[in-house]
Amino acid sequence: MRTEITALLLTIITEFLIYFALVRKGAKGLFLNSFLINLMTQPIANLMIVGTTPKSSHEWWVSYLLTEVAVIGVETPLIRLLFKTEWRSAFLISLVANAISASLVFVF
Repeated sequence: MRTEITALLLTIITEFLIYFALVRKGAKGLFLNSFLINLMTQPIANLMIVGTTPKSSHEWWVSYLLTEVAVIGVETPLIRLLFKTEWRSAFLISLVANAISASLVFVF
């Protein structure tokens, strides 16, 4: 449980910083949006990882990639709605934010 909370907090902070760099709106609103978006996508990611993890550990990246695709699929409309942006921009923001935050798994 502690690991999941740490991962959630790290993701919220990382994606907030990315949103702030890309969107350039008020920090308070962007942090709240990051918090809300990740509260919705973190449970989906956890369920996807559990549901798609293969029995052979050398194929873990397939599960990881499927999870990230699902998260981007959910985040894109949320970013579009909350940031009041175009679909393309919302997709690119989600793609960049998730590529960076997902890569933290290899660091920690």
